Amino acid sequence: MTDRAVVFVCGKDPLAEISGGHSHYVRAHAHAAIAAGYEPHLFCVGSSPSVSESGFGVVHRVRSLPPYRQIGVPWHAGILARAIRRAFPVCPVIHSFGLWGWAGVLAARARGPRGAPVRTIVNMYTAHPEESKSQVRSLDRDSSPLRARLSYRSQALWSVLVLARWERRMLHESDRVVVNYESVRRLLESRYGSLPNGLRLPYGPESVTPGGGETARPPAVPGSPFRILCVARHESRKGIRVLLDALARMDRSGASFRARLVGAGPLLDSHRRLARRLAIDDRVEIVGALPEIGGELRDADVLVLPSLEEQSGSMALLEAMQAGLPAVVSGVDGLLEDVEAERSALVVPPGDAAALAGAIERLRCEPALRLRISRGASEAYRLRFEPRHLADALGRLYAEMAGQDTPRSQGRRI
Repeated sequence: MTDRAVVFVCGKDPLAEISGGHSHYVRAHAHAAIAAGYEPHLFCVGSSPSVSESGFGVVHRVRSLPPYRQIGVPWHAGILARAIRRAFPVCPVIHSFGLWGWAGVLAARARGPRGAPVRTIVNMYTAHPEESKSQVRSLDRDSSPLRARLSYRSQALWSVLVLARWERRMLHESDRVVVNYESVRRLLESRYGSLPNGLRLPYGPESVTPGGGETARPPAVPGSPFRILCVARHESRKGIRVLLDALARMDRSGASFRARLVGAGPLLDSHRRLARRLAIDDRVEIVGALPEIGGELRDADVLVLPSLEEQSGSMALLEAMQAGLPAVVSGVDGLLEDVEAERSALVVPPGDAAALAGAIERLRCEPALRLRISRGASEAYRLRFEPRHLADALGRLYAEMAGQDTPRSQGRRI
């Protein structure tokens, strides 16, 4: 252990959850912490204890009982806090993610008034009750299996009745509450009240490659199908049904295209059946989750994110911007904060299949537009989302929290 060590409380195992958004977000911050000169130690729960090295820090697995998700924080938090205290009797900064931040607060609180001061940071990308309710709305929009609806409804009830209390206390007891989007700030403050300890910081994808993507992507090979990519969970809030409807419209109009839908989720099989009913399953490949999407981004001509609601933004969108891949996105939540319409992406109303099909067709038929959006996306990525921006901001924030003599953190209070 050194004086540059920072405890990360991530809860989920970042080595096991390869395709999950939460762990992707955590790993991006761990890479940034390393770039800023710090040593991240990531604490998570699992079926057996272990400590292992990774490319983004040291992963400490702590034995607990399933489920190993945020809904289990009431019984995971104390176990994680005790493990942190044993491993790091002296640690000036504990950086947590989501509701797992309650474990960080407990670990800091246990030091007592005479112990070495510990400052706590929690990153928030949604309010847990709001995310749970959006998942319920998601399944209610579709003819989802009864078992899935009952499971999500029970989890939402648990979140509202139990987890919301923990989340409120965590937010107000943490030294800093970090958000990346105004949409998330509004969501948190509408539920939990003003957050004078709030701070907005930049962020970006997990990639540690400096610089943006190619600003001039090669055009589609003449005569070859236009390649459409969607990276999203198969939940109704992600708008996959809207996308399939749009693709069916394009098919009926005679457009030449191929589509790949990457992601897991409770409606994966339902969406495969819908593609067959729409008679587009020969053009649309629904492949499920993949450990990485770099190859998918390189092979595609457009990324499509047809979300109905997001709460925050999309890491897949930032990765596409890094690769210089033009995107069509719904005008919802944090997606509107990440792109500028007609400059770094095409933006369509959520739930409008006709508008979505029209925007994809514009990019398919107008090479000059594709090039302009590609360049705009790469420029936006360079200015706002390159890893160096997050590394600089985290370095300054950690120094401030540890009381070191450096400038105040890059970011603005909310």
